Amino acid sequence: MSAPIVRRTAFGWPAVPNAGITQTNLGIIVHYDGGKGMGPGLTGKTHSHCVDYWKNTRKTHMLSNGWNDIGYAFGICPHGEIFEGRGFNRQQAAEEPTPGKLQNGNSRYVSCTFMLGVSEKPTTPQLKAFAVFRKDMMGRGVSSLIHGHRDFTSTDCPGDTLYTMVRNGSLAKAPQEDDMPLSGSDGDFIYNAVWGKDKIAAPAQASDVKTNPTWQPQSYLKDTNAWARKIYNQNVQLAAAMTAQQTTINALVKVVADQTKAFDSTQFLLKLREEMSEALQNLNVHIDVDEESPTP
Repeated sequence: MSAPIVRRTAFGWPAVPNAGITQTNLGIIVHYDGGKGMGPGLTGKTHSHCVDYWKNTRKTHMLSNGWNDIGYAFGICPHGEIFEGRGFNRQQAAEEPTPGKLQNGNSRYVSCTFMLGVSEKPTTPQLKAFAVFRKDMMGRGVSSLIHGHRDFTSTDCPGDTLYTMVRNGSLAKAPQEDDMPLSGSDGDFIYNAVWGKDKIAAPAQASDVKTNPTWQPQSYLKDTNAWARKIYNQNVQLAAAMTAQQTTINALVKVVADQTKAFDSTQFLLKLREEMSEALQNLNVHIDVDEESPTP
């Protein structure tokens, strides 16, 4: 299956780039924006800014660098769209040949830039799109190898985050949901899906069960917390009452002991404590289900 690529003509460019035909089948070279004022911040902006960025990148490459066209073969924006640059099997200009580095980057590899700045991390849609893009390229005969721009040129590109993913192989794996960084929209979606849905039947004793038959999970948490605090307060009151009772019993025992020498207060207290301990062990705490449930 071919990757859904936004073609050059969508940006108002000629369908065919001004670049020679070659065979870019040795692998993919990953890039990013090194922070020249074009790339950083796209993650938090609307998709129209990505389109503007791609158009401006071509202008910069042609006017400032003197290249015939945009330097990259493809680009992937933070929203997961794959943009065509020079395209497949075309000579590129993104890798400056450097002694001691890998060679033939512009003529034998497919360059693909993540539209990110220095401080940005790849988004979930970008990683998904890259997996689809890579599968497409491999289907066209491109090697499965992935390199970073710094493998060909003395540069920090594609940044430490992406280059680490290149080196440890995680960028080459099919992305898994639990492996990928969450964007803000992902977190909101998961939160609302888990906590914001009226999916659970309301307790039968809830005062509004007829008008509000299903609760959100967070309503159950609030209701449970209300009951727990109520039980805790009841236990505090019970402990205070037992302490007061013990004080009264001690005073009563002292009065009786003073009136008769034959009364063994020690044995009496031991027996009383045994009976109280046994009573406490047999005590069952019940919640009155007919009482109105705390409102969630």
